[in-house]
Amino acid sequence: YLAVYGQDKIIKLNISNPSDISYVGEYQSSTYLDGAWGVYVSGSYAYVTAQNVDRLTILDVSGNNPTFVNSYQNNTYLDLARGIQVSGKYAYIAAPNRDYLTIFDISNPNNIKLVSAYRDYPRTANVSSVFVSGKYIYLPAQTDVTLTPNTGYLTILDPGIDAPSAT
Repeated sequence: YLAVYGQDKIIKLNISNPSDISYVGEYQSSTYLDGAWGVYVSGSYAYVTAQNVDRLTILDVSGNNPTFVNSYQNNTYLDLARGIQVSGKYAYIAAPNRDYLTIFDISNPNNIKLVSAYRDYPRTANVSSVFVSGKYIYLPAQTDVTLTPNTGYLTILDPGIDAPSAT
């Protein structure tokens, strides 16, 4: 799956033979995927961030062409939504414009629930990616890149929710 930023879509590819990658289908929407940036696939669903419209969008990818399931928009907690990872029943999204990590309960894709929004400037400054392993969340962040010396942070969080254990 590829998020195509300038075309507001995701593309589904068959990569079972790396020397013969083929197009399978796509979903395009300037409403739900304007500035499509991050995509994470888990089971039959693709979870897509759209930075221009501050959204998390869930698509059913069980068929050739993905279909819309639901979307959650928030101009503060998802401002410039980029990085996404899904672990268990939670989606973790990095939104660098206002320096937030936002956690959603996606156990029911038709009813996305905001669980938490975390901001700790400068430790979450410009956070644009997120990695979850076991019960921990790893957030790489960087303060103003015009400053000398450049300052970066790696914040490790224990969100205190029932994240799956590492296997």
